[in-house]
Amino acid sequence: MKVRALLGASLFVIMLPLAASATTITTGGTLDPSKFADLWTLTLGAGAFTATTDGSHLDTQLSLFDSTFHGLLTNDDDGADAWGGSRINAPGLAGGTYYLLVSLFDVDPRSAAGDIFPQSYSSLNVGPYAGAGAYNGTFTYGPPATTGQYTLSLTGDDLTADGPVAALVSTPEPASLVLFTTGIVGMCGRSWRCRRAA
Repeated sequence: MKVRALLGASLFVIMLPLAASATTITTGGTLDPSKFADLWTLTLGAGAFTATTDGSHLDTQLSLFDSTFHGLLTNDDDGADAWGGSRINAPGLAGGTYYLLVSLFDVDPRSAAGDIFPQSYSSLNVGPYAGAGAYNGTFTYGPPATTGQYTLSLTGDDLTADGPVAALVSTPEPASLVLFTTGIVGMCGRSWRCRRAA
C-alpha cells in the first residue's frame, strides 16, 4: 500500500506492508469403512488458525502436522457439538505448508515409533509425545462408531486448502502406506499442473 505525503514543497511516498487477510473455507468429505481418514494440504500466512468439524453429525478427530508431517496438535471432542465434533485452535503459526488429518473417532495417526499423540477425549488441544516421529500414513484404530459425511470449516490468514487425499483404507498397514504415498504424489502433481497452467 502506498501513502503519499507532502512535506514542504516535496512529495514523497511511504510504502506500508499489506496486512494478511483472514480467509474462511468451508468444505468436507465422507468417511466410511473403506476410508477412515482424509488428509488436507494447507497453505497459511503467519497467524492464528482454526479448524472445526462441528455440525457434521459425525464423531471425528482432527490432527495438525507441520510441513515434515511431525505432529503439532490434536483434538477429539471440543465439547461444543453433541455429535463429537472436533476443533483445532493454533494461535501463532508461522506461515507455510501444513497438513490436517480428519479421521473418525479412535483412528490415531502413527509414526515408525508408535502413536504420535496421547489419547485424549477432552475439549483441549493436545500436543504430540516427546520424540514422536513423523506421520507415516499408518494408524492405530478400533471399529469406528459412526461413519458418514463431515463438514470442515477452516480459518486462517491467506489460507488455501487442497484435498482431500484418502489416508486409510481397511487393509493392513503396508498397503495403507502405499495408498497414502500415492495420494501425496498425486496431490503434488496436481498442484504442479495447476501452477503450470496459471
